[in-house]
Amino acid sequence: MLKRIAIAIGIMSISTAVFSTESQFDSTSYDKTKIDLTINGGNTPGAGGSILIANLTDLPLGAFTDIADGTDIVGFMDFCVYRTGGGGSEDAINYKLKAENEHNANTAGDAFLLKSGNESLEYTAKHFSDITRGGSSTNFVYDETTLMDVTSEGNGTLTGSEASGYGCTGDNASLEVTVKFADAAEAVAGTYSSTLTLTVEPM
Repeated sequence: MLKRIAIAIGIMSISTAVFSTESQFDSTSYDKTKIDLTINGGNTPGAGGSILIANLTDLPLGAFTDIADGTDIVGFMDFCVYRTGGGGSEDAINYKLKAENEHNANTAGDAFLLKSGNESLEYTAKHFSDITRGGSSTNFVYDETTLMDVTSEGNGTLTGSEASGYGCTGDNASLEVTVKFADAAEAVAGTYSSTLTLTVEPM
């Protein structure tokens, strides 16, 4: 069973308050306004603003005995990305994405590993730009340091507050995980798992 961890980077909100004295109607006149800017969330937002990823949960791939002969084992998990200045749910947003696996990639560096004790099982992962998985897709880079440029076809909706914690509604991206049938068929019996961490940055 794969687990997912969501990374949140600070969210910015702007509010303006007005403080006025009595205006003078004379040969000269003055008035005042007090302007407040509140930055909620992290102390070091990226150059492109702030961003939040949410709604990743456990992703069970089932049992190999339930898989049809010759069929790769595929699981999906939808998630939400919100970016400040990214517009609404109809506006595509661009951001950078990095995937880090609990266990090292295989020796060829082209797949992540699930582990069961000392045994390992390869899996690959892919990002989709929408939850129908009909939009653009990007294969994850397995060196665990490369930030990929990706797109979601609409911006998520920010919920919550700094005090209560932020959330995101309107899932706008999807994660696909695949274990090849041939690899699973040769694997030693056991429960294989790992934790995949997705980190997003604005761009």
